[in-house]
Amino acid sequence: MVLKETAIAFIVQGALDATKSCLQIGVDLFRGAKNRLEKIKNSLAEIHKFIVIAERSPIKDPELMKLLEKLKDAAYEGQDLLEEYAIVDRRRSEVAENSMPVRDTTTNKVRKVVTSVLVSPIIMRKKLKELNERLEAIEAEANAFQLKEKVTNLQIEFRKQRETHSFVHKSLVFERDEEKEEIVNWLLSNQAGDNENVSVISIHGIGGIGKTTIAKLVFHKESVQDHFKPKMWSLFRQRAFGNPTEEAVHPNLAPIGRDIVKKCRDIPLAVTTLGGLLCSERSQRKWEFVRDSEMWNLGDENEDGILPALRLSYNHLKPHLKQCFAFCAIFPQDYVMKKELVIKLWMAQGFIPTKRGMELEDNGDEIFDELVMKSFFQDVNAEKNYDYSYYSDSGRIWTTFRMHDLMHDLAHFVMENEYLVVHNGKSKDISPRIRHISSNGLGILAASLPKAQMLRTYVMLETYVMLKKQADFRFPCDVGLFKCLRALDFISQRDNRILRSSCLLPWAISNI
Repeated sequence: MVLKETAIAFIVQGALDATKSCLQIGVDLFRGAKNRLEKIKNSLAEIHKFIVIAERSPIKDPELMKLLEKLKDAAYEGQDLLEEYAIVDRRRSEVAENSMPVRDTTTNKVRKVVTSVLVSPIIMRKKLKELNERLEAIEAEANAFQLKEKVTNLQIEFRKQRETHSFVHKSLVFERDEEKEEIVNWLLSNQAGDNENVSVISIHGIGGIGKTTIAKLVFHKESVQDHFKPKMWSLFRQRAFGNPTEEAVHPNLAPIGRDIVKKCRDIPLAVTTLGGLLCSERSQRKWEFVRDSEMWNLGDENEDGILPALRLSYNHLKPHLKQCFAFCAIFPQDYVMKKELVIKLWMAQGFIPTKRGMELEDNGDEIFDELVMKSFFQDVNAEKNYDYSYYSDSGRIWTTFRMHDLMHDLAHFVMENEYLVVHNGKSKDISPRIRHISSNGLGILAASLPKAQMLRTYVMLETYVMLKKQADFRFPCDVGLFKCLRALDFISQRDNRILRSSCLLPWAISNI
């Protein structure tokens, strides 16, 4: 399965929803626009079907990836344009309501005068026409791709391939028995920790000396397998069943679960992630689907380096959960994130679906908790702020969390080309496709930032260096350049205290 199209599906669905919303506007704001909107809606619907088929592809097809990237850019452009269309309607209504009554001296009648020109009809019709033609061209390219037939053939071919595995010719391993036994003895000792305190042993040396070979030999040693398999199963059953009673109620699932654990290759993150995935599933068919997925045939060393277990777990997330998780790639690896800020950023991007009777923040809390339960987020802590003010509120308690490095790699793979993390102003030239930027604000991109015309998010990172600088941050260029901006997050100094302020902007502001 191609990971990226699962995020693209969310973007396309957002553009499709925006189109339907615009079609519900009673007034044809721009003559002929309704016809264009109908064509855009039909193209987006067909493109969405194409993406659903793409999800079944077991490998990354280079041509498919190019087409998906082109599709994603068009969908983003569609979102921005259609939200601008909706803003025109809202402004039209506001202007009509707030316009001043004026008496016509000729007819002696009172009328309301509306003098504001919101958007040039010619420009809007031209933009809608260009978007319509662009989507139709992509739809035609997708149809010519014959994806359904290609995916079916790939699946048949993939089933014939043997599963990749780590195989070592013992006859080719020389003078490593002492090191191997030393590692094995350490792993089997009490010093190696338990499920709650996992220790790590690293193998150092120059390239080609045999580090990977030793690791594989240790991994396949029978005593090591016998020692860790029960621990892996215990870890899995705890996450998947929760308690022995639940496991006893569904005895048909345990054998399937053991098969899944074997495929996780004793990697704790893989075990806990899939356990979290299946914790709310009691359908034998769903468990068998996970066990028999073709993604396991990709092996642990596939071309993008993403573990099959993590691919599986990500693939089974709901679309808005996928987007919320992947968005967190904008924070650096091993960065301590704040739940409250992240939820506000999700809200600004429109990632959180509305639920009747629930505030968006509460729905965001549920999304966060589900991602924690499924091991996409970890190291969750409630902390009190003693050193500086957060959102200008001294002593506030907030929730911090991290992402495992492998999870961050997964988020990066989904979001690459869309975001940029800038440290001390050191970055490559900014692509016009960049939509999200995080930076510690030191020497930031004054010359290159304006190139990111599609920028939606700018987030300040808290670092030790920044706290010592004690200098207010100034946005490096005119913020009005970024008409798609949805979220600005700043940090500044006041009375030796750090103050954070987030500006969560309305959808697709057409003029800041």
